[in-house]
Amino acid sequence: MNVTLVGKGAPAPDLPAAILAHVRRTQQPVILDDARGKTPFAADRYLRLARARSILCLPLVKQGELIGILYLENSLTSHVFTPGRIEVLKMLSSQTAISLENARLYADLISENRERGKAEEALREAQAELSRVARLTTIGELAASIAHEINQPLAAVDALSGAGQNYLKRDPPDLEEIRKVLTKITRDVRRAGDVIQSLRAMVTKSDPLRAWFDVNDVVSEVLALAQLEVQKHGVTVFTDLPAGVPTIYGDRVQLMQVVLNLIMNGAEAMSAAEGPREMTITSRSSPDGKVHISVADTGVGVDAAAAARVFDSFFTTKATGMGMGLSICRSIIRAHRGRIWLEPNTPRGAVFQFMLPVGDDRASPQSGLVS
Repeated sequence: MNVTLVGKGAPAPDLPAAILAHVRRTQQPVILDDARGKTPFAADRYLRLARARSILCLPLVKQGELIGILYLENSLTSHVFTPGRIEVLKMLSSQTAISLENARLYADLISENRERGKAEEALREAQAELSRVARLTTIGELAASIAHEINQPLAAVDALSGAGQNYLKRDPPDLEEIRKVLTKITRDVRRAGDVIQSLRAMVTKSDPLRAWFDVNDVVSEVLALAQLEVQKHGVTVFTDLPAGVPTIYGDRVQLMQVVLNLIMNGAEAMSAAEGPREMTITSRSSPDGKVHISVADTGVGVDAAAAARVFDSFFTTKATGMGMGLSICRSIIRAHRGRIWLEPNTPRGAVFQFMLPVGDDRASPQSGLVS
């Protein structure tokens, strides 16, 4: 007994092509009690060469669709496929069709999940690159401020080194004053180094680096980078960063990007505003143990229609904006299992706020955008 299963759309193996074509076209079984006698398929090359006797060819149909073909032949005996056997085989063919279709659907699902995984990975990579480009764009705008922030400690080092040389020329040399000068030089060199390190971290393309950090330090660090840009818009910055705010477990560079974006947006919003231009940045520990950061400005504010879309990709109220800054901020905050929102300020302006869980190193936040 020869049993062959031909899949849907599969090329026909070495079998009677005329019978298979008939079953595919009509979805009706073909039963030959003696294939060596006169039949509608007697001219088939396979039947002439193989000398088969009993042949049964059953379509495997599920919900009106041909799933495959079951082909059976016996080369020794005619009339093998009795009505009783045929009924059993038809019942089995129906179950086989269901099983084949389920197997095909499962294979399609696996393939779809694989393709979806590739697409999601490509999306993550695109988001990561977009996030980095957004940082580079912002840092380009802050170039003068960053140069100023670095030049200040370098100028102080230059002045202190001159003073140190004068103390050495004294007779005897004033060692106590020299020690003070060297201490100040060390302090200012570290300050310049910290600015460069922060800048390098924000422009370097690297994997997310999650660690414990003080969010107040992040705010202070970003304010130092944005100092001249904020002053250019005539903005006065007030901070309320009390000690005791819990440390955060997350990506420090990504959180720097969020704070920098909110500060820059607030400064720009006040550039055309009348009256005092004041920005207030606060940090708090919320009653449920989370860390709450707010950046309030006295700018033109955001109307209700725009406020509902302000975190959407490519939505912007700026004439030259790309509409990606706040969208990236939201992605970063969500990746840290937090939330970000906008409220109107009183009497005018806007307050951007975000809340972050403290987290811990045993159950770190789920990964999101990468640097």
